Amino acid sequence: MQQEGTKGPTITLLRKIYSLAGRRPRTIYWLLVVIAMVSGVALRSPALDGTLLGDDWDHYAMVTGLYPVHRGPLDLYNFVADDAAERRALLRSGRFPWWTSPNVHLAVLRPLASALVELDFTLLDGQHHPNRIHWHSMLWWLLLVGGVAATLPMALSRPVAALAVWLYALDDAHTLPVTWSANRSELIAVALMTWALWARLAARTRGFGAGRWLSPALAGLALLSGEHALGPLAYIALFELLEGEGSPRQRAAPLAPFALLALAYVLVRSHLGYGVAGSSFYVDPIAEPLRYLEACAERLPLLLGDLTFGYAAEWKYS
Repeated sequence: MQQEGTKGPTITLLRKIYSLAGRRPRTIYWLLVVIAMVSGVALRSPALDGTLLGDDWDHYAMVTGLYPVHRGPLDLYNFVADDAAERRALLRSGRFPWWTSPNVHLAVLRPLASALVELDFTLLDGQHHPNRIHWHSMLWWLLLVGGVAATLPMALSRPVAALAVWLYALDDAHTLPVTWSANRSELIAVALMTWALWARLAARTRGFGAGRWLSPALAGLALLSGEHALGPLAYIALFELLEGEGSPRQRAAPLAPFALLALAYVLVRSHLGYGVAGSSFYVDPIAEPLRYLEACAERLPLLLGDLTFGYAAEWKYS
């Protein structure tokens, strides 16, 4: 009798939960999403107490005028332009070691991410309060996970979508952009592009009319945050090409604004002199396509091993 009494309330509670899930699956889904977000923040909470790392110090030097060459608020990811005088200045200052490649060029077009870095040090006083910078990054991470959670139920069942959100939120790969503020550009670009995908899906499947202009607008902001936005554009392209109606040409027509944005980004990047050269780690697929393919043949198996077996891809560069 005692055993039955113990089971009774437990079974009743489970039945209530299942009943609630049956009546309000959306509520249960978003409750699970919130718990996943809170868990993700809790797991990364040690990063909030960290200091500046690597390129963060370059950004601090640029904002305060200590960097050997001048950089404006929208150009903080331009570490060395394709200019001999700049290379000499960086070598003389000791920022670059003597063995640096004579044609080194490390400049990426990320004006929106750059402007937010400027605010880190001017508005948030990040030099003295680096935790504020990390919280800034964490907010973008939350926006990213929220975008994933909003998008997945339009393609998957809610239980599968909830599991995917949990796996995504707890992935340790997301810790670095929170800890290393210079890498926040990746969070910003992917978060905005994820919401651009949501807007596009909502426009096509839920009658969200504003999504037709909101999606390209968010995609444009994502590209202003960095080249990381180019990859997620493939999701929007595949959705239109595979799920759209009509002939292949009719399916491709809605992609015109996104194609123009991507083309504009590439052309402006080239015109303003952004690019990468003289580096053994970074490879520009536009300037050096063959070297890029060679690097892919070497690095993709490393990344696949990391993703599949948890075998750190960084071992080759350590």
